[in-house]
Amino acid sequence: MGDGASGMLTAATQLNDAINSGSMSMSVEGVQALITYTKNLQSAVNAAIFNQVNLSQTPKLGSTPAASTYTSYLPTIATDPDQGILPVLQKLHAQLDQSVTNLQNSLNAVQQADQDNQNAMVQIHGTVHAV
Repeated sequence: MGDGASGMLTAATQLNDAINSGSMSMSVEGVQALITYTKNLQSAVNAAIFNQVNLSQTPKLGSTPAASTYTSYLPTIATDPDQGILPVLQKLHAQLDQSVTNLQNSLNAVQQADQDNQNAMVQIHGTVHAV
């Protein structure tokens, strides 16, 4: 498994853990930017998963002894259930999907709290004055 994909999977898992634990705080604009970035990354992962047919095919390397050895080995780099890139990408896709959901839920909660606070101020004072 490549360090890049496994590193992204670890980062996405840690992001979800931080969101769920409430141990991170960001501005509304920061959360919106992170949602956009996460969706873009998810699109790239989707494209790689969609390409799995190509990744899992046996390459045409020729008939040398080395080519024969590599030909049977290379598709397993993509498809091995424990260390292949495709299983990692599928897990990463699921984590990114959860990240977008968690971030959007957090953003919605903050926006609802802001609206509730604004409504409470209107009820107390009749109007809200900008500072």
